[in-house]
Amino acid sequence: MVPFFTQLETAVANKDSRLCVGIDPHDYLIQNTPGETIEEQLINWALDLARQTAPHAACFKINIAFFEAYGSAGIRALEQIIPSVQALAPLILDAKRGDISSTAAAYAKACLETWNVQGITINPYLGMQSFAPFLAYPQAGLFLLCHTSNPSAQWLQRRRSDDDLALYEWIAKESAAHPQAAQLGLVVGATQSDVVEKIRTVAPSTWLLCPGVGAQGGSLIDIVHKGWGAKGNLLISASRSIAKSPNPAQAAEQLKNAIRTAAPKSSLSAAHRHLAELLIKAQCVLFGQFTLKSGLQSPIYIDLRKITGHPETFAATIDAYCSRIQELQPEAIAALPLAGLPIASGIALQQKIPLCYPRPPKQHGTQKSIEGGVPHGSHVLLIDDLATRGASAIAALPNIRSQYKSSDLLVLIDRGSGAKQRLAEHGITLHAIFSLEMLLEYWKEVDLISAQQYQLVLQFLASST
Repeated sequence: MVPFFTQLETAVANKDSRLCVGIDPHDYLIQNTPGETIEEQLINWALDLARQTAPHAACFKINIAFFEAYGSAGIRALEQIIPSVQALAPLILDAKRGDISSTAAAYAKACLETWNVQGITINPYLGMQSFAPFLAYPQAGLFLLCHTSNPSAQWLQRRRSDDDLALYEWIAKESAAHPQAAQLGLVVGATQSDVVEKIRTVAPSTWLLCPGVGAQGGSLIDIVHKGWGAKGNLLISASRSIAKSPNPAQAAEQLKNAIRTAAPKSSLSAAHRHLAELLIKAQCVLFGQFTLKSGLQSPIYIDLRKITGHPETFAATIDAYCSRIQELQPEAIAALPLAGLPIASGIALQQKIPLCYPRPPKQHGTQKSIEGGVPHGSHVLLIDDLATRGASAIAALPNIRSQYKSSDLLVLIDRGSGAKQRLAEHGITLHAIFSLEMLLEYWKEVDLISAQQYQLVLQFLASST
């Protein structure tokens, strides 16, 4: 069976839509629907709404509560509605399940076997093990309640823990780092875009399901820009605003198009766009004529050592690195001298991860060639600021690998000058927050550089690779 999130990605691409249409049969919505029984009314209303909006819906969401309200008739209707809706688009059952042990297993069986639904909303507040039985089904896609739109949510969801993370931030962080993160998404109310922005710093690629645009007053532009993330893994959920429209198909199409229009032209997330602008403002990237160490004349000069002199830029840089650390999950980090050391120090403090760094061997005392006390044999992630040809990392590898395992290097910017290929020859995979080409495109888009500067740098990069 095709996993839920694979189905979703296909539907998003095929329909060019990030709209999730909610099928919630409020009493006032179905009262004039044809049918001799309430069961028939529910079926007729739900399938009519689904068929009208299917060309514009990346997925559907059925809130089980509106069917349970009608007792056995509602459940019988739901059992007939589910397969018909799933034939039109991926389906999320909004059931907010979450319990422990055998109870959770029974909920999982009901959703994934009896009703054959792959997408389910989950309440994780009984602990991160409370949904483990659902993950035993490889086709399952789970949306964990992270931060909801109701006003009283702050009482619990914004409480802070010892690591100064609000509870919702902790859930987002844990879900992104979960061994089965590919099966997990998050439910995040669209009424508080500042929350969405914080979630994206710890879960840049996680699918977000965002209800609250429309009837609840969430700002579509804010939620799309701040929730877009690294891959555009965002669903805007709308129920009443579409269902009560005289023309649901038209309402769905209009919202689908509005989401598309609001989407950032750049593939960068909101946090990464902010950092890209800060790099220019802090003059970490300069344009003009510069003589490089190689003797080449370059129209661009990158000096990321300036980052530490600008606290806002430094903090945003550390946040960007930490968002990628969640994916790579190293046992420790190793800073490449010297530019990588302040960045790695910031990462180590924020992530509470051990840090080591190579150095010329001492001629006295312990005669160490690597400082930090990280246990021998640990898997370390190399940290540097910039990758050009990969020379710094390659030079440091014999020393680092004499004590540690290392197969990855994370940098802020990859200049695209051959580092990726050269490092691969030494068994190192290069990961970059930005490629230089990606930054150039964004800076041109927001008029931080001119079209002429953009072309000059691209020509230089092409000729010097």
